[in-house]
Amino acid sequence: RFIPDAIIGDLDSILPEVRQFYESRGTAVLDKSHDQDTVDLHKCISFVAETTASINVRTMKILVVGALGGRFDHEMGNINVLFSFRSFRIILFNDESLVFLLPRDVLHTIHVSPEHEGPNCGIIPLGRPCTATTTGLKWNLNQTSMEFGGLVSTSNMFASDKVTVSSDSDLLWTSSIKPRSRT
Repeated sequence: RFIPDAIIGDLDSILPEVRQFYESRGTAVLDKSHDQDTVDLHKCISFVAETTASINVRTMKILVVGALGGRFDHEMGNINVLFSFRSFRIILFNDESLVFLLPRDVLHTIHVSPEHEGPNCGIIPLGRPCTATTTGLKWNLNQTSMEFGGLVSTSNMFASDKVTVSSDSDLLWTSSIKPRSRT
């Protein structure tokens, strides 16, 4: 149903018949196997950055389907992409949860869609300790210190459909996604 403009990556797992199918429909297949220092998602976001240079990246959202689940090292590589492309609004998600970066020193307002998200959410510091403040959560933070090996705000819950978060360090936001009803 959907034919991508491009398939980009190491191409180490693409079946020849799949590659041929998409190429026959006009999809560019770009072999970036020479670059072993970045994950496939990084290669794709670099392509988006190069081909959409005239678009304001702050107004563009990139939704990455299937970026969570599976091998943990792949998940961490995908999360690293959020930090590598801080100016982009990239959302990683699967059937159960979503993750995006909350850059430091900004008051973030997150509009929750209660019919699709929740009730669980989390705010996770990576890389260094932080001090964070929130509103709209069941267990709000008030200039609270967080770090791995100490407090990490997981298993929190929405108390409002509007959540605010501020921090002196980058954070990951995550929320659960409600299962779709099967009719």
